[in-house]
Amino acid sequence: MGVNDERLPPELAKMINKRDSAKRSMDSIKLFINKYDPATKSLNQLQTRLDSLIQYMSKYESCQDDIKNHSAVTVEMLDDRTGVDDFFCSLKADILDLVERHPNASSNISSAPSQPIIRDSMKLPFIPAPTFDGDLQNWVSFLDAFNAMFHHNQGLSDVRRLHYLKSCLIGPAAEVVRTIPTTDVNYSAAYNALVERYENKSLIIQSHIRSLFQTPQVHKPAANELRQLHHHVISQVNALKALYQPVEQWDAWLVTLLCCRLDPTTVGEWQLLQSTKNLPKFNDLEKFLSNRVSAYEAGEAGNQSTQFKQLSISTRPIQRRVLFTKQTDSAPFRDKKCLLCSEQHRLSSCDDFSKMSLLERQDIVYKNKLCYNCLFPGHQVRQCRGGNCNKCGKRHNTKLHSDAPFNLPNPEDKPSSLPQDQSIVTYVEQDNKSSVTRQIILATALVNLENAAGHQVLCRAILDSGSQVCLITRECASRLKISAVNSSLSIASIGSITAKTGTMISTTMCSRMNDFKAFIDFHIINSITNRLPSHCINMETLNIPHTISNYLADPHFSEPASVDVLLAAEIFFELFTGEKMTVSPLVTLHNTNLGWIFTGSIQINTMSPPPTSLFSSNSNQSAIALLTQSCSNKFSSEINAEDHFKCKKWFTKMRVS
Repeated sequence: MGVNDERLPPELAKMINKRDSAKRSMDSIKLFINKYDPATKSLNQLQTRLDSLIQYMSKYESCQDDIKNHSAVTVEMLDDRTGVDDFFCSLKADILDLVERHPNASSNISSAPSQPIIRDSMKLPFIPAPTFDGDLQNWVSFLDAFNAMFHHNQGLSDVRRLHYLKSCLIGPAAEVVRTIPTTDVNYSAAYNALVERYENKSLIIQSHIRSLFQTPQVHKPAANELRQLHHHVISQVNALKALYQPVEQWDAWLVTLLCCRLDPTTVGEWQLLQSTKNLPKFNDLEKFLSNRVSAYEAGEAGNQSTQFKQLSISTRPIQRRVLFTKQTDSAPFRDKKCLLCSEQHRLSSCDDFSKMSLLERQDIVYKNKLCYNCLFPGHQVRQCRGGNCNKCGKRHNTKLHSDAPFNLPNPEDKPSSLPQDQSIVTYVEQDNKSSVTRQIILATALVNLENAAGHQVLCRAILDSGSQVCLITRECASRLKISAVNSSLSIASIGSITAKTGTMISTTMCSRMNDFKAFIDFHIINSITNRLPSHCINMETLNIPHTISNYLADPHFSEPASVDVLLAAEIFFELFTGEKMTVSPLVTLHNTNLGWIFTGSIQINTMSPPPTSLFSSNSNQSAIALLTQSCSNKFSSEINAEDHFKCKKWFTKMRVS
């Protein structure tokens, strides 16, 4: 059956013609070998014919596979392969025999196995095909890998090479060859088009240099940040070396660039090592960074080991004064017998307990040494795993919640004109019927904080030069959605009261008035202070000039509102411009990069005395923030409950008397 038979489909006839063309090429090699004379022909001609024979056989096998998969294939077409395989093996053996008998056979021929093939019984891992997305910095490595696996693989046909090439390209690189049909003759065109597009040494070098200029800034001397910077710079420098750039002559600008990206502490340590005024070498700075990373990693590992040891020690019984007895047995949680009525239910579900006054319920909890959060014995509030109050979310039981500051009966049964949950820093002149109060105006400002997505979120800040660290509320930190890092810190306040914060976030604060920005580390705490100011302020009494009324740092400073962040001394003095304006004998306006802020005091007239300030360390270390807190019966894990109970007893006695 001839290939020109009209009964054959055109595509099948084309396949047979290509297959027969490969057979004819192998026949011509056979004729050359039969006439080969070692005296007149070189050994290289044998090498060339052997390489061509392998290529023609590969082309024949590819065509034969396509024919076999065609729907119109016949048995005669399939039987053709048996004779060709025998012919190929015989011809290859003849060529190898001629090579061995050739006078110059001592020179090794790559296609002839001069050494025995050693097969390793161990299965090598699978090597995935390389991918390329159009990034010039990845082009050289991709091209080398693709050439080794596919382009120079003699066992692949061109149509298969083109198929593999397209499968390795993604993104913009795939668009270069997307419209090229996957055929045998189009592989060279597709490969050359890709090389023409991305084989640009100048652009590749510029890309690596741009990456050096975009090296990320290190804000604090930590192992993770320094390691990332070191890896980024070294990888770009090594890539430029591979492109034959004179990196060894770039010490001046490489050292300068790297020092500009390092934190001040690391730069200072590097400068202390420079004993001469000569230009330092980049290799010296690279070794210094590598050593610093290793040192920080060792230090962090030591801190983790120390923390683990401290945790192990803290689990041992320690003799100390506590409000509750320590029990390792969890029997109280299994026994649901009510200690008030002896019924099988929890104390919080007891009707008799619910009918009692708040003071009576607190008295029962204190006398029976129960946890103020779950009403079970055997542990303190800070160790309790129970839920918080359903009304305010603080760490006490809902049955012990009250909206009044002290939950005490008023002997005169007179309603107070003051909100009961507010705190005031006051100077009081008081008689039996009225009080004259001076309310301190604390400096507040509205600022923008960048969230995890880089967008700005409006937050209310209090300026406090008496604080050493900046603070942020947990609620505000959750709105920013910035990943927090561990940062154990003990915060000391008035009276040597301490609080602890365990996490910290870092973000950029931006002014609403100008382009002022500052990168700040905020330590996360539950609450900074109560709503400020404690009372609404009459704006008409302040005589604010119209020229600055639109440039106030906090346009709503006169209305009580929550505080999201505290700006401490590290940023406090950078905000002031030195310009100020006196609007009354007791009130002064100061111009800052955040806008005009108020300082001073105003007079408040009330019909009943303000609540007495009993100060506590509700996670605040600031002198100003601390003095704006009033006592609350919302029990904190940082307050000794016994002292709290005695304080309320004393207060009741003094009020009644």
